[in-house]
Amino acid sequence: MLTRRMVELWHTDPGFSVSFLDLFAHGVDSAGSELCISRELALDVARANASLAGWTSPVGIAEPELAFLRSFATFLATTGLAAWSSQDCFAGYRSEGGLTKPLAMPLTPSGRRLAGHIARLAAASPNTDVHRHTAASGGPHRIDALAAQLATVKQRAFEADAAADVDQALEQLAAGRLGVALALAWRARRFDLSNAAACAIVRAVQAEVADQLPQLGDTDWLSPVERVEGWLSSDEAGLLARCVAGAPAQPDGAVIEIGSYKGRSTLAIALAISQLCRPYRLMAIDPHDGYAFGDGSNTRDALVETLRANAVAEGVDVICGRSTEVTMPPAIAFAFIDGLHDPDSVRADYEHVLPWLVPGGLLAFHDYFEHFPGLVEAVGELLMDETFALVGYVDWLVVLRRGGLRGASSWQ
Repeated sequence: MLTRRMVELWHTDPGFSVSFLDLFAHGVDSAGSELCISRELALDVARANASLAGWTSPVGIAEPELAFLRSFATFLATTGLAAWSSQDCFAGYRSEGGLTKPLAMPLTPSGRRLAGHIARLAAASPNTDVHRHTAASGGPHRIDALAAQLATVKQRAFEADAAADVDQALEQLAAGRLGVALALAWRARRFDLSNAAACAIVRAVQAEVADQLPQLGDTDWLSPVERVEGWLSSDEAGLLARCVAGAPAQPDGAVIEIGSYKGRSTLAIALAISQLCRPYRLMAIDPHDGYAFGDGSNTRDALVETLRANAVAEGVDVICGRSTEVTMPPAIAFAFIDGLHDPDSVRADYEHVLPWLVPGGLLAFHDYFEHFPGLVEAVGELLMDETFALVGYVDWLVVLRRGGLRGASSWQ
């Protein structure tokens, strides 16, 4: 069904969480005969979707988002929804700032029928007080209301899929396949975060893996982490320390961090290595540029100063660069991945690490939650792979162990 397909074609960055369905429904004029693509409208839609999802960080549009708009235009042309050439329409509208003015395209009969179908679906949702945006006139519009209606449309389009995922997740949970159960539960929540059954499965999985990694008792030595800027919670810092304790011990073992920012997670890992006397050297990899959510300061200098001030700098190799450009050490005991969160980047990071991750080695990912669906998707592929076992899950941090379904104690 075309509506479902347009829901599934979406930009997964939380700063521009927009699907083809969103762009189509918001871009159709009041007569249902013409469709507009514009930078301003796309940003309005992204902001409305971000508000619905509780996203409070910046929403913006750059080349990846403009590429997404161009792919939407190509989709309209190739599916026969709009009578125009995407290449011709975008020629002349490229500039440093992106699209310089709205593009208005006539809908084909198929496009008009689809517009009417989507309008009827939206009108059947709980929030029916919508005044469609008229792109040509720039008149009053209710972007937020239509965004809320479309959220219901998306949820209803995948209700049957979500119910099937929940049923499968319950079976996997009962069989002890916790990673598979978690991946299926999150897939069931993709368009309905309040799905009670899926939420219950997520909580059950968290409880099941709570003691898979060694407990450390008093960890007051982690308190300096709280003074470093970043997005890692104190419980997540504790889980990283437990990963250091639970990773395979070998004299030439290495710990890899991809994505350091100013060193909050780096310090947690480095302190754990030092305090627990583990035989690892930490390699902290980060290009230290282009942070979407940072304050524009020199993050490398901040990282180095954090490590120096806490007397752990000697055990850390700070490397400026992309992970895929860095030669990995031959025996990785633990890798923490917190780089770019789009699915392709997440896959590139872990695929670069996996050839060197030792049997029983740990692989952790940060920001496994609804604001980063691309990361949830990519990590979900590993969770579904039974050569990995889920052994830790706290807040937004998930930890997998290489080597099948055996628990952590099997590797000690």
